[in-house]
Amino acid sequence: HLLKPGGKYIFIEHVRHTDTSDTTVNAHYVPGSMNLAVWKMLQNVFTPVWKPFTGNCHMNRDTGKVIREMDGWSNVEITTHRGVENPLAKLMPLVYGMAVKQ
Repeated sequence: HLLKPGGKYIFIEHVRHTDTSDTTVNAHYVPGSMNLAVWKMLQNVFTPVWKPFTGNCHMNRDTGKVIREMDGWSNVEITTHRGVENPLAKLMPLVYGMAVKQ
């Protein structure tokens, strides 16, 4: 066990593109406005190249969903940032937040 009950897990991760009801921090992003199939395919192509240079970061993993579905955690707060400014920002949305160990 890495955390005692009441311990806070704070995270920030590049994640797979989704178009769910996550809280999105970017006034320019409009749900449904991007062809997510194309961006997910690009994430799958670039992840094997990306991982060795970024500490095994998987930009094609839906980490927000994994954290929401973990047992033994409460007060899960997740915010999603989807950049639309340029192709690199579009390729790598982020989730960040906190979860408390029960």
